[in-house]
Amino acid sequence: MKMLFKIAWRNIWRNPRRSWVLITSIAVGILGYLGTIAFSRGFVMQMIETVINLQGGHLMIQPRGYYQNPRIGLKISKPERIEKILDQLTIDVNYAPFVSFQGMINSAEAATGVIIYGVDPYLEPNITIVSSSITQGRYLTAGKGGEIVIGERLAKKLKVRLGEKVVLMATDMMNNINSGAFRIVGLFHTTSPDFDRSHAFIHLNEAQAFIGYSNEITGISVRLQNEHLLETLEKTLETKLTGLPVEILTWKERNPLVVLSLEAYDAMVILIIVILFSAIAFSIANVFLMVIYERIREFGIMMANGTKPKNIVIMLFLEALLITFIGLISGFTFSVAYLSYWQHVGLDLSAFAKGLAKFGVGSHVYPEIIIQDILWGIMLITVIVLISVIYPAVKAARFKVVEAISFA
Repeated sequence: MKMLFKIAWRNIWRNPRRSWVLITSIAVGILGYLGTIAFSRGFVMQMIETVINLQGGHLMIQPRGYYQNPRIGLKISKPERIEKILDQLTIDVNYAPFVSFQGMINSAEAATGVIIYGVDPYLEPNITIVSSSITQGRYLTAGKGGEIVIGERLAKKLKVRLGEKVVLMATDMMNNINSGAFRIVGLFHTTSPDFDRSHAFIHLNEAQAFIGYSNEITGISVRLQNEHLLETLEKTLETKLTGLPVEILTWKERNPLVVLSLEAYDAMVILIIVILFSAIAFSIANVFLMVIYERIREFGIMMANGTKPKNIVIMLFLEALLITFIGLISGFTFSVAYLSYWQHVGLDLSAFAKGLAKFGVGSHVYPEIIIQDILWGIMLITVIVLISVIYPAVKAARFKVVEAISFA
Protein backbone atom coordinates (compact mmCIF):
# COMPACT_ATOMS: atom_id res chain seq x y z
CA MET A 1 0.00 0.00 0.00
CA LYS A 2 2.84 2.39 0.86
CA MET A 3 4.41 1.77 -2.55
CA LEU A 4 1.07 2.35 -4.30
CA PHE A 5 0.67 5.60 -2.39
CA LYS A 6 4.09 6.82 -3.59
CA ILE A 7 3.31 5.83 -7.17
CA ALA A 8 -0.09 7.57 -7.00
CA TRP A 9 1.52 10.75 -5.64
CA ARG A 10 4.08 10.79 -8.45
CA ASN A 11 1.45 10.02 -11.06
CA ILE A 12 -0.70 13.05 -10.27
CA TRP A 13 2.30 15.34 -10.87
CA ARG A 14 3.36 13.71 -14.11
CA ASN A 15 0.80 15.93 -15.78
CA PRO A 16 0.50 18.92 -13.42
CA ARG A 17 -1.77 20.91 -15.73
CA ARG A 18 -4.40 18.17 -15.76
CA SER A 19 -4.10 17.66 -12.01
CA TRP A 20 -4.53 21.36 -11.34
CA VAL A 21 -7.61 21.42 -13.54
CA LEU A 22 -9.13 18.72 -11.32
CA ILE A 23 -7.97 20.41 -8.12
CA THR A 24 -9.43 23.71 -9.31
CA SER A 25 -12.73 22.02 -10.21
CA ILE A 26 -13.00 20.60 -6.70
CA ALA A 27 -11.98 23.91 -5.09
CA VAL A 28 -14.51 25.85 -7.17
CA GLY A 29 -17.14 23.24 -6.30
CA ILE A 30 -16.44 23.71 -2.60
CA LEU A 31 -16.62 27.49 -2.98
CA GLY A 32 -19.90 27.20 -4.87
CA TYR A 33 -21.32 24.78 -2.31
CA LEU A 34 -20.32 26.77 0.77
CA GLY A 35 -21.23 30.08 -0.86
CA THR A 36 -24.69 28.84 -1.80
CA ILE A 37 -25.30 27.33 1.64
CA ALA A 38 -23.87 30.30 3.57
CA PHE A 39 -25.71 33.05 1.71
CA SER A 40 -28.92 31.01 1.67
CA ARG A 41 -28.72 30.49 5.41
CA GLY A 42 -27.98 34.19 5.91
CA PHE A 43 -31.04 35.08 3.82
CA VAL A 44 -33.26 32.60 5.65
CA MET A 45 -31.97 33.63 9.08
CA GLN A 46 -32.85 37.25 8.34
CA MET A 47 -36.37 36.21 7.39
CA ILE A 48 -36.77 34.19 10.59
CA GLU A 49 -35.24 36.89 12.77
CA THR A 50 -37.58 39.49 11.28
CA VAL A 51 -40.59 37.35 12.16
CA ILE A 52 -39.33 36.65 15.69
CA ASN A 53 -38.10 40.19 16.34
CA LEU A 54 -41.22 41.97 15.12
CA GLN A 55 -44.09 39.54 15.61
CA GLY A 56 -44.14 38.47 19.21
CA GLY A 57 -41.01 36.43 19.78
CA HIS A 58 -40.69 32.66 19.51
CA LEU A 59 -44.05 31.84 21.05
CA MET A 60 -47.30 33.61 21.85
CA ILE A 61 -50.05 32.81 24.34
CA GLN A 62 -53.44 34.12 23.21
CA PRO A 63 -57.15 33.55 23.90
CA ARG A 64 -58.39 30.43 22.16
CA GLY A 65 -59.69 31.34 18.69
CA TYR A 66 -58.03 34.75 18.57
CA TYR A 67 -55.59 33.78 15.81
CA GLN A 68 -58.42 32.73 13.47
CA ASN A 69 -60.70 35.62 14.45
CA PRO A 70 -58.86 38.51 16.14
CA ARG A 71 -61.33 40.67 18.04
CA ILE A 72 -61.21 42.58 21.30
CA GLY A 73 -63.97 40.40 22.79
CA LEU A 74 -61.43 37.58 23.04
CA LYS A 75 -59.08 38.32 25.92
CA ILE A 76 -57.05 36.80 28.75
CA SER A 77 -58.86 37.79 31.93
CA LYS A 78 -56.30 36.77 34.55
CA PRO A 79 -52.84 37.15 33.00
CA GLU A 80 -51.12 36.94 36.38
CA ARG A 81 -51.85 33.19 36.51
CA ILE A 82 -49.97 32.64 33.26
CA GLU A 83 -47.17 35.01 34.27
CA LYS A 84 -46.68 33.03 37.48
CA ILE A 85 -46.30 29.81 35.46
CA LEU A 86 -43.77 31.51 33.17
CA ASP A 87 -41.79 32.73 36.18
CA GLN A 88 -41.55 29.17 37.51
CA LEU A 89 -40.20 27.64 34.28
CA THR A 90 -36.78 26.01 34.36
CA ILE A 91 -36.22 27.23 30.78
CA ASP A 92 -34.86 30.78 30.53
CA VAL A 93 -37.45 32.98 28.84
CA ASN A 94 -38.43 36.62 28.58
CA TYR A 95 -42.10 37.48 28.31
CA ALA A 96 -44.22 40.58 27.89
CA PRO A 97 -48.01 41.07 28.05
CA PHE A 98 -49.62 43.17 25.35
CA VAL A 99 -52.92 44.52 24.12
CA SER A 100 -53.54 44.63 20.39
CA PHE A 101 -56.41 46.10 18.38
CA GLN A 102 -57.10 47.73 15.05
CA GLY A 103 -57.95 51.37 14.71
CA MET A 104 -57.40 54.57 12.78
CA ILE A 105 -54.56 57.02 13.16
CA ASN A 106 -55.20 60.59 12.07
CA SER A 107 -52.99 63.59 11.51
CA ALA A 108 -53.92 67.06 10.32
CA GLU A 109 -53.29 65.99 6.72
CA ALA A 110 -53.97 62.25 6.44
CA ALA A 111 -55.51 59.19 8.05
CA THR A 112 -54.94 55.47 7.73
CA GLY A 113 -55.65 52.16 9.39
CA VAL A 114 -53.18 50.92 11.97
CA ILE A 115 -52.57 48.05 14.39
CA ILE A 116 -52.19 49.54 17.85
CA TYR A 117 -50.06 47.72 20.40
CA GLY A 118 -50.21 48.48 24.09
CA VAL A 119 -46.93 47.37 25.67
CA ASP A 120 -44.92 47.55 28.86
CA PRO A 121 -41.86 49.79 28.16
CA TYR A 122 -39.75 47.68 30.54
CA LEU A 123 -40.67 44.22 29.23
CA GLU A 124 -41.31 44.72 25.51
CA PRO A 125 -37.66 45.53 24.58
CA ASN A 126 -36.79 41.95 25.62
CA ILE A 127 -39.17 40.62 22.96
CA THR A 128 -39.09 42.86 19.88
CA ILE A 129 -36.44 45.10 18.32
CA VAL A 130 -38.69 48.16 18.04
CA SER A 131 -36.95 49.94 20.93
CA SER A 132 -33.53 49.30 19.38
CA SER A 133 -34.75 50.38 15.93
CA ILE A 134 -35.56 53.95 16.99
CA THR A 135 -34.02 56.37 14.50
CA GLN A 136 -35.49 59.60 15.86
CA GLY A 137 -36.53 60.44 19.39
CA ARG A 138 -36.87 57.68 21.98
CA TYR A 139 -38.93 54.68 23.01
CA LEU A 140 -41.88 54.80 25.42
CA THR A 141 -41.00 55.88 28.95
CA ALA A 142 -42.58 54.23 31.98
CA GLY A 143 -44.78 56.52 34.03
CA LYS A 144 -45.51 58.93 31.21
CA GLY A 145 -48.80 58.99 29.34
CA GLY A 146 -49.97 60.23 25.97
CA GLU A 147 -46.91 58.87 24.14
CA ILE A 148 -46.82 56.99 20.86
CA VAL A 149 -44.06 55.43 18.78
CA ILE A 150 -44.66 54.86 15.06
CA GLY A 151 -42.65 53.78 12.03
CA GLU A 152 -40.86 56.26 9.81
CA ARG A 153 -42.89 55.05 6.83
CA LEU A 154 -46.16 55.61 8.70
CA ALA A 155 -45.01 59.09 9.73
CA LYS A 156 -44.22 59.88 6.10
CA LYS A 157 -47.66 58.65 5.06
CA LEU A 158 -49.33 60.81 7.71
CA LYS A 159 -47.00 63.74 6.93
CA VAL A 160 -46.07 64.16 10.59
CA ARG A 161 -42.78 64.64 12.38
CA LEU A 162 -41.31 63.88 15.78
CA GLY A 163 -43.04 65.81 18.55
CA GLU A 164 -46.31 66.32 16.69
CA LYS A 165 -49.64 64.90 17.81
CA VAL A 166 -51.81 62.27 16.18
CA VAL A 167 -55.29 61.04 17.07
CA LEU A 168 -56.11 57.37 17.53
CA MET A 169 -59.64 56.06 17.00
CA ALA A 170 -60.94 52.57 17.79
CA THR A 171 -64.05 50.69 18.87
CA ASP A 172 -64.18 49.55 22.50
CA MET A 173 -65.84 46.53 24.16
CA MET A 174 -69.22 48.30 24.16
CA ASN A 175 -68.96 49.16 20.44
CA ASN A 176 -68.39 52.80 21.28
CA ILE A 177 -65.88 54.72 19.19
CA ASN A 178 -63.15 56.14 21.40
CA SER A 179 -60.46 58.59 20.41
CA GLY A 180 -57.39 60.06 22.03
CA ALA A 181 -54.50 62.36 21.18
CA PHE A 182 -50.93 61.08 21.48
CA ARG A 183 -47.63 62.84 20.96
CA ILE A 184 -45.03 61.15 18.75
CA VAL A 185 -41.95 60.58 20.92
CA GLY A 186 -40.12 58.16 18.63
CA LEU A 187 -39.86 56.93 15.06
CA PHE A 188 -38.52 53.48 14.21
CA HIS A 189 -37.20 51.84 11.04
CA THR A 190 -37.01 48.06 10.59
CA THR A 191 -36.32 45.72 7.67
CA SER A 192 -40.08 45.25 7.16
CA PRO A 193 -41.78 48.17 5.33
CA ASP A 194 -45.23 46.69 5.95
CA PHE A 195 -44.60 46.56 9.70
CA ASP A 196 -43.32 50.15 9.75
CA ARG A 197 -46.38 51.39 7.88
CA SER A 198 -48.99 49.58 9.95
CA HIS A 199 -47.93 49.46 13.62
CA ALA A 200 -48.07 51.97 16.45
CA PHE A 201 -47.04 51.48 20.10
CA ILE A 202 -48.56 53.06 23.19
CA HIS A 203 -48.48 52.27 26.92
CA LEU A 204 -50.22 49.06 28.01
CA ASN A 205 -52.51 50.72 30.56
CA GLU A 206 -53.62 53.35 28.05
CA ALA A 207 -54.41 50.66 25.46
CA GLN A 208 -56.45 48.76 28.06
CA ALA A 209 -58.43 51.85 28.95
CA PHE A 210 -58.89 52.75 25.28
CA ILE A 211 -60.88 49.58 24.47
CA GLY A 212 -62.53 49.06 27.86
CA TYR A 213 -60.23 46.47 29.43
CA SER A 214 -59.40 46.57 33.12
CA ASN A 215 -56.57 44.11 33.77
CA GLU A 216 -57.24 41.98 30.68
CA ILE A 217 -54.73 41.56 27.88
CA THR A 218 -54.71 40.25 24.31
CA GLY A 219 -51.77 37.95 24.84
CA ILE A 220 -48.29 37.29 26.17
CA SER A 221 -45.24 37.19 23.91
CA VAL A 222 -42.46 34.80 24.93
CA ARG A 223 -38.86 34.83 23.75
CA LEU A 224 -36.38 32.05 24.48
CA GLN A 225 -32.75 32.47 25.43
CA ASN A 226 -32.09 29.19 23.59
CA GLU A 227 -34.30 28.88 20.50
CA HIS A 228 -33.57 25.15 20.23
CA LEU A 229 -35.81 24.59 23.27
CA LEU A 230 -38.91 25.91 21.49
CA GLU A 231 -40.63 22.52 21.13
CA THR A 232 -39.82 21.65 24.74
CA LEU A 233 -41.27 24.96 25.93
CA GLU A 234 -44.40 24.53 23.83
CA LYS A 235 -45.09 21.06 25.25
CA THR A 236 -44.38 22.24 28.80
CA LEU A 237 -46.78 25.17 28.52
CA GLU A 238 -49.47 23.03 26.90
CA THR A 239 -49.32 20.79 29.97
CA LYS A 240 -49.21 23.60 32.54
CA LEU A 241 -51.91 25.71 30.87
CA THR A 242 -54.36 22.84 30.45
CA GLY A 243 -57.83 24.01 31.45
CA LEU A 244 -57.24 27.67 30.64
CA PRO A 245 -59.05 29.16 27.60
CA VAL A 246 -55.82 29.97 25.80
CA GLU A 247 -53.82 28.63 22.85
CA ILE A 248 -50.07 28.48 22.35
CA LEU A 249 -48.73 29.42 18.93
CA THR A 250 -45.10 29.27 17.84
CA TRP A 251 -43.75 31.70 15.25
CA LYS A 252 -44.09 28.95 12.62
CA GLU A 253 -47.77 28.40 13.40
CA ARG A 254 -48.43 32.15 13.26
CA ASN A 255 -46.61 32.54 9.94
CA PRO A 256 -47.45 29.55 7.69
CA LEU A 257 -46.62 31.50 4.52
CA VAL A 258 -43.12 32.22 5.80
CA VAL A 259 -42.64 28.52 6.57
CA LEU A 260 -43.79 27.60 3.04
CA SER A 261 -41.41 30.18 1.59
CA LEU A 262 -38.53 28.73 3.60
CA GLU A 263 -39.34 25.19 2.44
CA ALA A 264 -39.46 26.32 -1.20
CA TYR A 265 -36.19 28.16 -0.75
CA ASP A 266 -34.54 25.08 0.78
CA ALA A 267 -35.71 22.99 -2.18
CA MET A 268 -34.20 25.51 -4.58
CA VAL A 269 -30.87 25.44 -2.74
CA ILE A 270 -30.81 21.62 -2.84
CA LEU A 271 -31.46 21.74 -6.60
CA ILE A 272 -28.57 24.17 -7.11
CA ILE A 273 -26.22 21.95 -5.08
CA VAL A 274 -27.29 18.84 -7.03
CA ILE A 275 -26.57 20.60 -10.33
CA LEU A 276 -23.23 21.89 -9.02
CA PHE A 277 -22.02 18.50 -7.76
CA SER A 278 -23.28 16.74 -10.89
CA ALA A 279 -21.11 19.05 -12.98
CA ILE A 280 -18.11 18.23 -10.76
CA ALA A 281 -18.80 14.49 -11.03
CA PHE A 282 -19.00 14.55 -14.83
CA SER A 283 -15.82 16.63 -15.15
CA ILE A 284 -13.87 14.27 -12.87
CA ALA A 285 -15.16 11.14 -14.60
CA ASN A 286 -14.31 12.64 -17.99
CA VAL A 287 -10.76 13.56 -16.96
CA PHE A 288 -10.08 10.14 -15.44
CA LEU A 289 -11.34 8.41 -18.58
CA MET A 290 -8.87 10.52 -20.55
CA VAL A 291 -6.13 9.55 -18.09
CA ILE A 292 -6.88 5.86 -18.53
CA TYR A 293 -6.79 5.95 -22.32
CA GLU A 294 -3.52 7.88 -22.18
CA ARG A 295 -2.01 5.28 -19.83
CA ILE A 296 -3.31 2.02 -21.32
CA ARG A 297 0.19 0.89 -22.30
CA GLU A 298 1.49 1.79 -18.83
CA PHE A 299 -1.21 -0.32 -17.17
CA GLY A 300 -0.41 -3.20 -19.51
CA ILE A 301 3.29 -3.09 -18.58
CA MET A 302 2.40 -2.94 -14.87
CA MET A 303 0.18 -6.01 -15.17
CA ALA A 304 2.83 -7.81 -17.23
CA ASN A 305 5.26 -7.21 -14.35
CA GLY A 306 2.88 -8.84 -11.88
CA THR A 307 0.73 -5.93 -10.70
CA LYS A 308 -2.72 -7.22 -9.86
CA PRO A 309 -5.76 -5.48 -11.43
CA LYS A 310 -7.10 -4.65 -7.97
CA ASN A 311 -3.87 -2.74 -7.22
CA ILE A 312 -4.36 -0.65 -10.35
CA VAL A 313 -7.87 0.14 -9.11
CA ILE A 314 -6.48 1.06 -5.67
CA MET A 315 -3.80 3.24 -7.28
CA LEU A 316 -6.37 5.18 -9.29
CA PHE A 317 -8.53 5.65 -6.21
CA LEU A 318 -5.49 6.90 -4.30
CA GLU A 319 -4.77 9.38 -7.08
CA ALA A 320 -8.36 10.58 -6.89
CA LEU A 321 -8.22 10.89 -3.09
CA LEU A 322 -4.94 12.82 -3.19
CA ILE A 323 -6.32 15.25 -5.76
CA THR A 324 -9.51 15.54 -3.69
CA PHE A 325 -7.53 16.23 -0.53
CA ILE A 326 -5.55 19.04 -2.18
CA GLY A 327 -8.74 20.42 -3.75
CA LEU A 328 -10.58 20.35 -0.42
CA ILE A 329 -7.80 22.18 1.42
CA SER A 330 -7.53 24.78 -1.35
CA GLY A 331 -11.29 25.17 -1.63
CA PHE A 332 -11.99 25.46 2.08
CA THR A 333 -9.10 27.86 2.65
CA PHE A 334 -10.28 30.20 -0.08
CA SER A 335 -13.96 29.79 0.85
CA VAL A 336 -13.42 30.62 4.52
CA ALA A 337 -11.40 33.72 3.59
CA TYR A 338 -14.00 34.74 1.01
CA LEU A 339 -17.01 34.25 3.29
CA SER A 340 -15.26 35.89 6.26
CA TYR A 341 -14.92 39.03 4.18
CA TRP A 342 -18.61 39.08 3.30
CA GLN A 343 -19.55 38.37 6.92
CA HIS A 344 -17.94 41.69 7.83
CA VAL A 345 -19.18 43.88 4.98
CA GLY A 346 -22.32 42.03 3.86
CA LEU A 347 -23.41 41.43 0.28
CA ASP A 348 -24.93 44.69 -0.95
CA LEU A 349 -28.30 44.01 -2.55
CA SER A 350 -29.56 47.60 -2.45
CA ALA A 351 -30.72 47.30 -6.06
CA PHE A 352 -33.25 44.70 -4.89
CA ALA A 353 -34.04 46.34 -1.54
CA LYS A 354 -37.76 46.81 -2.19
CA GLY A 355 -38.28 43.20 -3.20
CA LEU A 356 -36.17 41.83 -0.35
CA ALA A 357 -38.02 43.99 2.16
CA LYS A 358 -41.20 42.06 1.34
CA PHE A 359 -39.46 39.02 2.83
CA GLY A 360 -38.18 40.96 5.85
CA VAL A 361 -34.62 40.96 4.51
CA GLY A 362 -32.42 44.05 4.62
CA SER A 363 -30.34 45.50 1.78
CA HIS A 364 -27.26 43.59 3.01
CA VAL A 365 -27.16 39.80 3.37
CA TYR A 366 -24.51 38.29 5.65
CA PRO A 367 -23.45 34.68 5.02
CA GLU A 368 -23.87 32.19 7.85
CA ILE A 369 -21.63 29.12 7.97
CA ILE A 370 -21.62 26.30 10.51
CA ILE A 371 -19.26 23.36 11.04
CA GLN A 372 -21.87 20.88 9.78
CA ASP A 373 -21.77 22.56 6.37
CA ILE A 374 -18.02 22.00 6.13
CA LEU A 375 -18.30 18.36 7.23
CA TRP A 376 -21.10 17.71 4.73
CA GLY A 377 -19.02 19.36 2.01
CA ILE A 378 -16.04 17.12 2.73
CA MET A 379 -18.21 14.01 2.73
CA LEU A 380 -20.17 14.90 -0.41
CA ILE A 381 -17.15 15.88 -2.49
CA THR A 382 -15.21 12.77 -1.42
CA VAL A 383 -18.11 10.43 -2.17
CA ILE A 384 -18.78 12.09 -5.53
CA VAL A 385 -15.12 11.84 -6.55
CA LEU A 386 -14.90 8.17 -5.54
CA ILE A 387 -18.12 7.32 -7.38
CA SER A 388 -16.87 9.20 -10.45
CA VAL A 389 -13.67 7.13 -10.49
CA ILE A 390 -15.34 3.71 -10.17
CA TYR A 391 -16.07 3.25 -13.88
CA PRO A 392 -12.67 4.47 -15.17
CA ALA A 393 -10.81 2.41 -12.54
CA VAL A 394 -12.73 -0.80 -13.27
CA LYS A 395 -12.23 -0.25 -16.99
CA ALA A 396 -8.47 0.11 -16.46
CA ALA A 397 -8.35 -3.13 -14.44
CA ARG A 398 -10.09 -5.08 -17.22
CA PHE A 399 -7.58 -4.35 -19.96
CA LYS A 400 -5.92 -7.46 -21.41
CA VAL A 401 -2.14 -7.36 -20.97
CA VAL A 402 -1.16 -8.06 -24.60
CA GLU A 403 -3.69 -5.61 -26.04
CA ALA A 404 -2.75 -2.94 -23.50
CA ILE A 405 1.01 -3.21 -24.18
CA SER A 406 0.49 -3.05 -27.94
CA PHE A 407 -1.95 -0.14 -27.65
CA ALA A 408 -0.62 2.85 -29.60
